[in-house]
Amino acid sequence: MIRLYFSGFSSSPGKIATPGMSNKAQHDPAYRHIPPMLRAMRERAGLTQRAIGQRLRKPQSWVYNCETANRRVDVMEYIAWCRACDVEPEEEFKILLRTVHIK
Repeated sequence: MIRLYFSGFSSSPGKIATPGMSNKAQHDPAYRHIPPMLRAMRERAGLTQRAIGQRLRKPQSWVYNCETANRRVDVMEYIAWCRACDVEPEEEFKILLRTVHIK
């Protein structure tokens, strides 16, 4: 068996590379609800990407990458994002739970 590890192919040690298939967690179908939720939360708070980035002490590019699923947001970052938007993390999470259906 030949294993391929090239950029442009998704691969990880022990797995065969397949074009067009990504192993990154932010490409999990269940994660697709998170980036638009982050953006909507920011927009409801009347914040630009730059403004929320300043509140989070992150560059605007980091905010962009979170909102476009180029970067996965962890739980602590999610809580900080909510608080930067003056939103209770628990309330926003309840909305997310009603939206996402995970088997």
